[in-house]
Amino acid sequence: MVHGARSIRDSLARTRGSLFGQIARLMGENEVDEPFWEELEELLVLADVGVNMALELIEELRREVDRRGIHRAEEVRELLKDRMVQVLRDGAERPLPSMERLLTVILVVGVNGSGKTTCIAKLARYHMQRGR
Repeated sequence: MVHGARSIRDSLARTRGSLFGQIARLMGENEVDEPFWEELEELLVLADVGVNMALELIEELRREVDRRGIHRAEEVRELLKDRMVQVLRDGAERPLPSMERLLTVILVVGVNGSGKTTCIAKLARYHMQRGR
């Protein structure tokens, strides 16, 4: 059991050291200033959010932070989370491609461990249930 606890502790340490761990650290006690925005933008790009999406998120967050008069980075965390969830929800509303053709190819792209295989399985099940 001690080995298991050590393994979990080591895994959590790796997670905290990951890009998302670095974002969480950035959102800690920092003030919202220009170096904060630059580091957040860099971390979002490195986290594979994409350059355009990272720039869009930063621009929108800056406007909202200015509008609300926010000065602490920890307050930006909820804004970022809410906006990212909204982006994902908006993307989920896009219709799937028409499967009326004999062959349809769907390209699934993502970093290791991001859920590509699970997503593909869900798409396959969805289309199988509809007789496609």
